[in-house]
Amino acid sequence: MTPDPGHRADVEGLRAIAIGLVLLYHGRVEAFGGGFIGVDVFFVISGFLITRSLIGELERRGSIGLGAFYARRVRRLLPAAALMLATTALATRALLPPTLWRDFGGDIAAAAAYAVNWRLALRSVDYLAQDLAASPVQHCWSLAIEEQFYLVWPVLLLLAAAIARGRAKPLRPVSIAVLATLVVAPSLAWWAVRTASRPELAFFDTGARMWELAAGGLVALSRPGRMLPARWRTLLKATAVAILVALGMAVDDSPRWRGVAALAAVGPTALLLSLGGLGDDLVERALSRRPLQRIGAWSYSLYLWHWPPLALLAARWGALSTAQALAIVALSTVPAVLSYTLVENPIRFAPALRASTPLSLSLGANLSLLGLLAGLTIALSMPRDAETRAAALQPDGRQMRGAAVGAAVLSPRPLGSFSDAEVLASLTTVAAITPAPTLATNDRPRAENDHCLVDAHTSVPRVCRYGDPSGRIHVALVGDSKAGQWGDALESIGVRHGWRLTYLLKSACELSTSLAEAQQAPDPICRAWGESVLGLLAADPPDLVLTSQVSSTAWADGSDATKREVLVEGMLEAYGRLRARGSAVAILIDNPNPGRLKVDDCVSQHPDDLASCTFARDPGSGGRPAQLAAAERGGYAVIDLADRICPGATCPPVIGNVLVYRQGSHLTRTYVSTLSDALEQRLVPLVESAARSDARNVARRDGEPTLRDSPTVSRTD
Repeated sequence: MTPDPGHRADVEGLRAIAIGLVLLYHGRVEAFGGGFIGVDVFFVISGFLITRSLIGELERRGSIGLGAFYARRVRRLLPAAALMLATTALATRALLPPTLWRDFGGDIAAAAAYAVNWRLALRSVDYLAQDLAASPVQHCWSLAIEEQFYLVWPVLLLLAAAIARGRAKPLRPVSIAVLATLVVAPSLAWWAVRTASRPELAFFDTGARMWELAAGGLVALSRPGRMLPARWRTLLKATAVAILVALGMAVDDSPRWRGVAALAAVGPTALLLSLGGLGDDLVERALSRRPLQRIGAWSYSLYLWHWPPLALLAARWGALSTAQALAIVALSTVPAVLSYTLVENPIRFAPALRASTPLSLSLGANLSLLGLLAGLTIALSMPRDAETRAAALQPDGRQMRGAAVGAAVLSPRPLGSFSDAEVLASLTTVAAITPAPTLATNDRPRAENDHCLVDAHTSVPRVCRYGDPSGRIHVALVGDSKAGQWGDALESIGVRHGWRLTYLLKSACELSTSLAEAQQAPDPICRAWGESVLGLLAADPPDLVLTSQVSSTAWADGSDATKREVLVEGMLEAYGRLRARGSAVAILIDNPNPGRLKVDDCVSQHPDDLASCTFARDPGSGGRPAQLAAAERGGYAVIDLADRICPGATCPPVIGNVLVYRQGSHLTRTYVSTLSDALEQRLVPLVESAARSDARNVARRDGEPTLRDSPTVSRTD
């Protein structure tokens, strides 16, 4: 291998620091909770090196050979990446339940196309995907952003060169002006907007990240550090290294810190690149030490190979301990070094490929196709039939074959009358499950499919109407997805009884005047949504408001009990305002929560051992404690269908040939539909009592919008 005359040992040492931060962070070392900034360091380095190479070519030749440029990128990046993607696809198929194949296979295909950052961005704001395990190619988001940067950056430099020639101006100053105007300024502004409003999207957004790579490019074009005295360069470089390490240790990965940390990491990295390579000093010698040089050379392979085993084993085993994560990271160096030695370098420096741009580009196309096929093969191999076999739970303990009747098999047995032995005996392999576990995530209530559940970043309520639009009795369903999951059962009841139904639903947001907790920070959007909902309900008071939510915790300093108390107080205030305007309130108690057990995953993986997919009923899980406390203190009616979801101390994954759970603690639409009769028995008396109450004769406030006339209404018939 011919040495690169432009090689800078300090840059290789900086790469070693960056990958070290990332590995410690993913290794769950608590002291390095901000190690994710290593990716920001890589962005700046990549922008610097690519720009240095391109501007040098422009100055030598007056142009850029785009084909040759992309051929070099292909040889450098794609062989090792394709091998990693193909290996990850095989491991996904071998280790993970079929319920994950479609999502993860799609991720692998998107990673091969260098578009996985956008797929992950959409998933990051999809509340319905919250229980999906971390993707084994999630780390490829940063590689995707870099590749997207490489598509536009040479073209922009060619534009700058054309402007410089046309105006007879020096190339570098014109390039700086063009790139700062077209990329850095708009990207940085977009980053500020995205980080303030939707930080989880900003993390994956190419537009909000481009400024980091561009910052490295501006350093390559200007190198302002040349003008400083040597002693100042040494001091500033030492300070910059210290800041990067301190950042990795001082911040955490919550969205409120990610944006700040990115901004704080780019400056020191740019400073090190600007001041490095200008003379021997203490920092230069430290960064040039052989261990750092070796780790820096391996950094790309280490980045590629450390994450897939972490994600795959976490999806299979559950949350990893620090010891487990560190051991996996350490062992991942073996495939990383082998990949670097046997694949990355031999192909990168192969004489035949270096001599032929078409051959290199052809190799890149075929490697990308390999990754796409590997991912699509896994996604399409997911079983799509409902032939997983299980037994139904009969009141007399006998097995029932075939029919998917769900909760109907539990009637008329009372709460708690099923023994563990009966529950376990019911799970003998005898019949097909509906919905198939591999399709359970699609078994969503109609309200979600109708987009009635607004996302976590929307403060404006969306009003959806079902039932009889001219019905005399008006019932409102309010809350988060835990309320929405009952929409189909409520609709069938409303149609039978001629009720007018209004649904007001928001992801991860309870009806409470206290601030909900979102990503370890107060959620004013949830509060604003709740205030709007209360205004709409006060303007057109329903006979009864049926509410439910997971009720995590409200935002408050102190213990979980203190946070729950804040939440309950907010719930009582919200319910009291509804009651004051003549609406009765009934609380639909949160269903039993399987905790970390992903029932649909487990059933798909163990169709012949459904007993391994049971879980103990925990009366203190989910939203139950806060809901019951609010009901008791405020005198509100409760509807608790836990006995028809978990008929004993042990909760079965399948009842009456119907899969009970999808996506964490959410119930399948099919199973909820079989609970319609049980809900009707408990709900109808409450609605009829509320409709007869004299408290309904409350005048509307003048000038307030109504549910019928609100401009935010999205009518669903």
